[in-house]
Amino acid sequence: MPDLQNFSITNLSATNVNMPRFRIECQVCDSQTGEVLVDLTGASAIVFPHDMPALFTTTEERREFVRDLAHVLVRKKAGLE
Repeated sequence: MPDLQNFSITNLSATNVNMPRFRIECQVCDSQTGEVLVDLTGASAIVFPHDMPALFTTTEERREFVRDLAHVLVRKKAGLE
C-alpha cells in the first residue's frame, strides 16, 4: 500500500450540505456462542449522518472519526480501491 505524505485535516466552518441519509442495522454477536450482545436494529439502528453528534461527542472523537474516513476517501480518490 502506498504511503500518505503531507497528510492533514483542517477544521472548517459548518455548512449545510445536501447529504444522503443511511440506516445502518446489525446485531453484534459473540463469535463463540452466537449470543446477541448489542441489537442495533429497528429503533436502535444508526441513522447516518443524523446520529453523528450523539456518537461522537468530543472534538477528539470527531477528529478520530474523520481521520478514519479520510483514509478511505483518499484511497478511493487515488484509485486504490
